[in-house]
Amino acid sequence: MCLIGFGWSIVLPYIQSHLASIDKKGSALAAGNALATLGGAAGAALGANLIGQNGNYNGLLQVSMLIYVFAIILIIISIKIRKSTNA
Repeated sequence: MCLIGFGWSIVLPYIQSHLASIDKKGSALAAGNALATLGGAAGAALGANLIGQNGNYNGLLQVSMLIYVFAIILIIISIKIRKSTNA
């Protein structure tokens, strides 16, 4: 958990700067922060549900890794699209 919090505090400024470069009005940045907060709540609910169903943490670890990989793929795609439109 400490590693996730540490990684989030390092990656968050890069995500926010990317959102700010996408939308100069700032609405994407505000929406991104709101969705990150909602995602934290939804993630906790999903984790509690997964642990409550079978009592082990293996399923939770697998789902969380899948979500992280999916998020990284979406960020990379977004950055590539942004670079191709600026070029």
